[in-house]
Amino acid sequence: MEYQRKSIARAEYDPKWENHVSEELTKAIFSTSRRSRKSPRALDFNPVAVLDVLEYKDKISALSWEFLQRMARKDSVVAAIIQTRVNQVSRFCYPSRYREDKVGFKIRPRDPKAPITPALEKKIIEIENFIEHCGKEDEQGLRDPFPVFLKKIVRDRLTYDAVAVELVSTRKGELVSFHAVDAATIRLVIPKDGKGSFSSMSRDDIGYQQVIQGEVKAEFTFNEMGYGVFNPMTDINQFGYGYSELEQLVAIITSHLYAESYNRLFFQQGSLPKGMLNFKSGNMSRQKLEAFKRQWQMQIAGLTGAWRMPIVSGTDIQYIPMHLSNQDMEFAKWLDYLVNIICSVYAISPDEIGFPSRGGSGTDSHERALFDNSYESKLRNSRDKGLYPLLDFISQFINKNIVQRIDPDLIFIFEGMDRRQGMERIEALNKEIRAYKTINEVRQEEGLPPVEYGDIILDPMYVNYLIQKEQLELQRESNKLSNWVQLVGLKTQMLQLQQLEQSIMGVASGNSDLTEEEEASLDQELEDILSDDVPLLNRLKEEIEGSFPEDDQ
Repeated sequence: MEYQRKSIARAEYDPKWENHVSEELTKAIFSTSRRSRKSPRALDFNPVAVLDVLEYKDKISALSWEFLQRMARKDSVVAAIIQTRVNQVSRFCYPSRYREDKVGFKIRPRDPKAPITPALEKKIIEIENFIEHCGKEDEQGLRDPFPVFLKKIVRDRLTYDAVAVELVSTRKGELVSFHAVDAATIRLVIPKDGKGSFSSMSRDDIGYQQVIQGEVKAEFTFNEMGYGVFNPMTDINQFGYGYSELEQLVAIITSHLYAESYNRLFFQQGSLPKGMLNFKSGNMSRQKLEAFKRQWQMQIAGLTGAWRMPIVSGTDIQYIPMHLSNQDMEFAKWLDYLVNIICSVYAISPDEIGFPSRGGSGTDSHERALFDNSYESKLRNSRDKGLYPLLDFISQFINKNIVQRIDPDLIFIFEGMDRRQGMERIEALNKEIRAYKTINEVRQEEGLPPVEYGDIILDPMYVNYLIQKEQLELQRESNKLSNWVQLVGLKTQMLQLQQLEQSIMGVASGNSDLTEEEEASLDQELEDILSDDVPLLNRLKEEIEGSFPEDDQ
């Protein structure tokens, strides 16, 4: 290594030196620069598992795309979960500025502290209208509105764990429109570097192909197709594709379908009767048996005879019940278990889809004392775990593929996730301004102008602190004013003293025109003024006495 370093250093100022180095050594020396390259060397997928005849990388899974689709449609619990999430997300499909409860989406600056200028506000409204119409309003052609677009991609996400959106642009690269594509038909194109790495590809390279019944129908660059998964994996056999909840639940859903099929056949085929009558004596004639059947059917026929005990004549009659036992009732618990597992993987509460959970935490008094197991609490926790991460995924997808291409300084967000209706919403806002938001901040969110003295948090302790601080400032100002008044009074008093002193000095020097009565009045006035300040009076007297001639004292 030291020899290589010196050789490279010498070759920089002596080109002839390179001729003295063998070709093999030169290659070894200058090959060290390859280590500094920034592109990764790890493979993204298994090149052995990719067929040479295909241009795309297919998903290696025991479950095909068509099978996942059938599972989502056939299982009632999965269908209920998907439909519930689709309906919940559809509430956020309009700009929040349209609605009083502020539930919806909005465009805001990436920097929350950036001022909203009139030009920026115009740009924000323009992008919101673009998303609402899934493209420019003046462009011709039928397009799905944003609510339909959201429902499509949410259903694909919960079925295939994949979202595919085609991005239509002009020749100059300006985004014109976007629309949802069947994610089950989109395949990742194999990188042409032959090393199985997508990092070497640019956004202008062909990255996706639409494959229908084994045939490539369309090709898309990374700028023409937005593709995203919610559950990514590093598995080289599955790289680029997601891991759907249906794939995780294949055994549970199969058991649930079997249980539903068993229960359905129980009622379709009649299964077993509630019981049967057995004549112990086997020597009953056919005539007597037929007569017994007619008598029995006559007494229990019709709706009025349901569950009525017939009375017949006969000997050695045995009733054999065939009701389900208590052990057979464990079938319901098995169904509850399957439903709870499916809902758990989808991060949704069974109560949210109309399947009351009769198992799990909170079933006994001890657990109910430890955990908040109310209906509202279950729904809130369910949305925190399932709905809000789904909305975050969608917002990130839209930001990456749509908003950033229009203006990278703006972002797309969903707003009003925790909003309430009516009095509940007002109570929620009241709690916000008592905890971490000022009055003007809440008014700004509601589209209202600020008010005077609204830049405070209505927390009682914080308000008391401000009041005490204000009182302290007032007390300080009052003390300053009092000191100033005292100072003015003292200065006035000093002026009076100075005038008296001058008068006394005039009397002492014999230059005063005052009479003896006036002089006595002057002395009394001086004593009255200085009666409250003995030191000042003594000092003044000393000064006055010192000013008199010794023979006149």
